[in-house]
Amino acid sequence: MRTYISLQAPHRWVQVDRAGKPVSSGVVEELDSPEVPIANSMIVGVVPGGDVTIREVEIPARQRSKVVAAIPFALEDSLSADIETLHFSLLKWAPGTPAQVGICSRDKIDQWCQDAADAGLRLDAIVPDFLLLPLHPQSRMTVARTGDNELAVRSADGSALVLDEDMLEYWWQDLDEESRAVAVNDNAIARKLVAAGGSQVSEWNIGDNFTSWLANQDEPPSLDMSLMQGDFEAEHRGNSSIGLKVAAVIFGLSLAIKLGSDGAEYFWLTKRSDQLNTEIQQIWAKTFPGSKQVDPFTARIQMENKLNQLRSGITGSGDFQQLLSVVSRAVPQSEARVEEVAFRDNELILTCSTADFAGLDRFKQRIEQSPDVSVELQSSSSRDNRVSGQFKLTRRGA
Repeated sequence: MRTYISLQAPHRWVQVDRAGKPVSSGVVEELDSPEVPIANSMIVGVVPGGDVTIREVEIPARQRSKVVAAIPFALEDSLSADIETLHFSLLKWAPGTPAQVGICSRDKIDQWCQDAADAGLRLDAIVPDFLLLPLHPQSRMTVARTGDNELAVRSADGSALVLDEDMLEYWWQDLDEESRAVAVNDNAIARKLVAAGGSQVSEWNIGDNFTSWLANQDEPPSLDMSLMQGDFEAEHRGNSSIGLKVAAVIFGLSLAIKLGSDGAEYFWLTKRSDQLNTEIQQIWAKTFPGSKQVDPFTARIQMENKLNQLRSGITGSGDFQQLLSVVSRAVPQSEARVEEVAFRDNELILTCSTADFAGLDRFKQRIEQSPDVSVELQSSSSRDNRVSGQFKLTRRGA
């Protein structure tokens, strides 16, 4: 059995059987609600796809460990945030093929783990919601409306993203012809794609969140795509977790005392493990009084992340999708019309037109309301009773 639960409110949950078919579901106000079935079940935390970026990168290595070690440096020049503030997960890879990588803020995944620990949940995996989208057997891609202006997208090749509806046309035009066989859960979006030239667009009533999406899966989603890798890797947890910790301690001591261990030592180690866990909780509560408890498996990593955050003041990350999100909110508010969009060297070059020069000023002011984005008007001109301006947008600190 698996229980999928959203780590961000509203806390939707669904329990599936071994075949991946839902047996019960619901929505709770708190993660530690007794309504959520966690006994004898793997716990999979589901997080917003908008907080995760999927990238594909070529790495000439034949061993998985070397690929994992090379990923941050292979992507460093294309990221606007310091790689030390980011967490990288290898989601899909085979020798000789590009690696698909999940990227999110270390602060985010640290907070997700801490929230789960506070609620008494021992997570076996964390997955972004868009990777739970089902794929229609006759389509290459699924597009699902998940909010008022937000779309989740998943392709058969494993890529996925969150897209603002205002950017739908630009995204669609950039696809190759093979990828344009798409299943959509929303009639209005389907009509937009058909109007943009789509000839292989079909409607698929799969709902607007992962609890419904799982019901349309042919088989249980692979947990290889979990974000809990590296420092955050989940160990085998459950009722036997204390026994495993004791076994690990005994194994380490056996090397020092030439494999010598007896029942008395085992009993002592069990008590010592309980004492250490209690001390961890006490130190954590004293250092970070806002948290109820800490997961002993990730205590060191969570402590380091919080201390690094306090030292540097660096939080969060930015990317192409976030710049588009800022633009999509500013366009209707300033009555601007987007003419061209280009992204290179971590800069979004945007050409838009308004009725007058004051409209360009309003558009720029709307962009400047976002504290994470810098905007610069590079040029402006007037033609055919409209004013056109070219803007450069970058993430602050990039």
